[in-house]
Amino acid sequence: MNIQLVIFDFDGTLADTHRIIITSVQQTLQELGHPIASEEAITATIGLPLRECYRRFVPEIDEEGIDACEAMHHRLFDINRKATPPVPFPHVMETLEWLREQGIKTSIASSRTSFSLHDLLNDMGIAEDFDYILGAEDVKHAKPNPDPVLRILRRAGIDATHTLVVGDMGVDILMGARAACKTVGVTFGNGTREELTSSGADYIIADMAELKRIIVTDGN
Repeated sequence: MNIQLVIFDFDGTLADTHRIIITSVQQTLQELGHPIASEEAITATIGLPLRECYRRFVPEIDEEGIDACEAMHHRLFDINRKATPPVPFPHVMETLEWLREQGIKTSIASSRTSFSLHDLLNDMGIAEDFDYILGAEDVKHAKPNPDPVLRILRRAGIDATHTLVVGDMGVDILMGARAACKTVGVTFGNGTREELTSSGADYIIADMAELKRIIVTDGN
């Protein structure tokens, strides 16, 4: 494969934001008088655009209601983010450094809004570590559509055959596969091994440090 580019998901792949997300969604639903979704139900929507998540939690909601949920969520998420800053998963920082040393480009394809994504990356001190950062509003079609990956490939000028897509949810794996990239599922995030396997992940890892082995052993 001769890997030249690695495209990462953010939530559940690079950083542990699980508790912040769950708390923010449940608080939003409570504040606006909607039934409070379970942690399991919320976890299953991580990786989807925020508005789509709230449509699933409140099926009868109209666009004005979605606007209210979105605004409330952003406000509460920002409060929760500052109270409990996100932390990278083990060996994420070392792996990003190793990729830079190898001259391999790195990017993020997230369903999170760009301003929220940049806030989180700045909190972690890694905003400058990526060649391309793509948020929800940067694409017309969200995961699992391949649009986010295809846009990054065009910007980077790198072919899909030289690219790995790394994520923790089935939508990440499907997005990468539909763009003809090899995919890596991580089991330490929000998705399950079964979900990653059924979505067709080419590799499944339990620690980000294992990404190096894939690139060195199988990727060149």
